Amino acid sequence: MDLKRFNLSVVSINGPNLRFLALGIFFVLLVLEHTWNSMEIKSGVQYALSSLQQENKDYEIDSLFVALLTNGDASIDYNLVINSNKSSTNVTLFGETVQNLTLTDYNETNIRYLPTGLPNQITVISQTSPDIHVTYTTPDLVDKQNRNWTFSFSFADKFLLKMPSQAHIIDMEPPAFLTPTDEQNLWGFGPGNVQVSYIIGPLGTREEAQASIRSVEEAIKDTRSHYDGIVLGNATVLLENARSNLKQGKYLETVTYATNIMTLLQNTGQNFMLGKDAISQAESDIQNKRNNGYDTSQAEGTLSTARSLFQAGEYKKAEDVAKQAISQAEPKSGTLSGFNRNITIIFIIVGVIVAITIVIFFIIQKSKSSLARRTDAMENPKENKDSNVLYDTNTSTTKVQNVSPIHFNISDDSPHEGVEIKDYLDKVVEEVGNVRKNQEQQDTVTLSPSREHSIDKESLVGVVAQMKEEKPYFRNEDKDLLDFLCEKGGSAFESEIRNKFVLPRTSLWRLIKRLEREELVEVRKIGGQNLIKLRFEDKSN
Repeated sequence: MDLKRFNLSVVSINGPNLRFLALGIFFVLLVLEHTWNSMEIKSGVQYALSSLQQENKDYEIDSLFVALLTNGDASIDYNLVINSNKSSTNVTLFGETVQNLTLTDYNETNIRYLPTGLPNQITVISQTSPDIHVTYTTPDLVDKQNRNWTFSFSFADKFLLKMPSQAHIIDMEPPAFLTPTDEQNLWGFGPGNVQVSYIIGPLGTREEAQASIRSVEEAIKDTRSHYDGIVLGNATVLLENARSNLKQGKYLETVTYATNIMTLLQNTGQNFMLGKDAISQAESDIQNKRNNGYDTSQAEGTLSTARSLFQAGEYKKAEDVAKQAISQAEPKSGTLSGFNRNITIIFIIVGVIVAITIVIFFIIQKSKSSLARRTDAMENPKENKDSNVLYDTNTSTTKVQNVSPIHFNISDDSPHEGVEIKDYLDKVVEEVGNVRKNQEQQDTVTLSPSREHSIDKESLVGVVAQMKEEKPYFRNEDKDLLDFLCEKGGSAFESEIRNKFVLPRTSLWRLIKRLEREELVEVRKIGGQNLIKLRFEDKSN
């Protein structure tokens, strides 16, 4: 009976149930294999991380600063500290594609490096300083999907992230430990993985459009108070268009109009100051030339046109016409220009020198003749009794009468007995030089402006604007620093600038040195601190 049950059980197992049992065993084996592979992968990752940690023992990254650009690239800036005494050290960079890579020490001396087989790794050659400043850009840290861009980054320590001024953050993970203050769009993250999603440009919401309208209205009000009498006709027309688009629900177009108005206000303010200064300079120069005998009728007519253009709000044209007026003043007939006066002075000096040379020549000849006659008289006194030269043989004193029919008006300080001719010549040359120097000083006084140009806030704004216009290759941080110095009245301490822009010390110093090489700023030591000063202020004092 038991044998039958056993046979039935075997038959049932060998039937359809056997297939289910086999499938179950296969599934268990598959789970075990997956678990084993996962353990191997985990072990491999741990080994890789431990290798990376081992590699990173050769160097450390300090003061990491990441600035996201409007095109999606990331500018990387940090201090690399080499801990090993090896002749070369392998350093891994952030991102697969690296552009504009520079390695320098604190003296801005380039550090040598070589590429390796990996795209994001370099070999730093042995250097004198263990502290290295590393800067480069990479496009690999931002994923650009339509208008929604995402910055992804992982770092083992805290770091600073500067977002573009036009960026609107949509999402952020994890929350930042440092949030923006004032106008600096600067955030602090880390350690760990960081993701920031953002949009470049306006969002196109009603709230944003309304805020942009309010900003433009305030900007127009401030511009009119800052620039007395400025004409803002184009800006007011664009503002009406922006308000019309807001009423129609075209929020993105409204923000675009508002952005264009802000740019127009800035340019108009700069052109206002440049045109005003050009007219003032033209008035001063024309007045000086009029006092100097120039014909300024044409120049005054052109200057009147410049004033009319300025009153109409055509500030750029007014500046150009005012500069043209300066060159239109001409000397009147019968008057000498500066060049002709110089030529006349040269001829006078040459004539004086020639006349003095002739006088000296006749004096020398006279002295020689007197000496010869005296000697002849002493040797033959009888033969010279009727001559025009009388000798007193007892006193050896010579009296000269009517030596030559030519008469010269010789001053009391002309060469005479006991005075060296060389000293007389030196005195004559000195007097000629004094005459020429006095004439040049008169010309300088005549042609110099009649009034001092004081440096005020408006002038600084105009000059800084001209600096930026003449340097189109300047970076945004260069322009921001110039604007900040303008706001501070032309100078600021390095600590103030660092607190304003929250930049690493080495990055700020490189920025200051770059402007110093452009001869736009200078660095002065004041009480142990660095004072950064616009060079324009010195030129104007």
